[in-house]
Amino acid sequence: MTLKARKPYALVTGLLFIGLVLIALVAEGVLRTHGGDLVVVMWMYVGLRMLTLWPVLISAGLVLAIAFFIEAGQAFGLAQWLRAPDGAATRLVLGHRFDPYDLLAYGLGVTIAASTDFLISRPRIVRDPNEG
Repeated sequence: MTLKARKPYALVTGLLFIGLVLIALVAEGVLRTHGGDLVVVMWMYVGLRMLTLWPVLISAGLVLAIAFFIEAGQAFGLAQWLRAPDGAATRLVLGHRFDPYDLLAYGLGVTIAASTDFLISRPRIVRDPNEG
């Protein structure tokens, strides 16, 4: 994959980041909590694909594993164990509390991102119209 081929990933990464900022600033309730979780894993996936040549499934699996690890950290109080103050970047990344619906949002977000990536980037078979 050339640098030129990575430009769409860079564009989508930027657009998803803007979406995340808007969700954080404007949204409330379910859209902010689970919608943000859905979009953040999509952003992570596209960003990873922009930076690496890894296949779709490996990229998707790694992003999902990271998201699940962070959610497990919430379940076991990792931010408190690290003594991260409220409002710190650590708290922003690690989150505040475990929610099993976050796992569903992560899975759905990675599935949407990886499926879209696969469908768009797969090689196309071009048929010769002169063949019978």
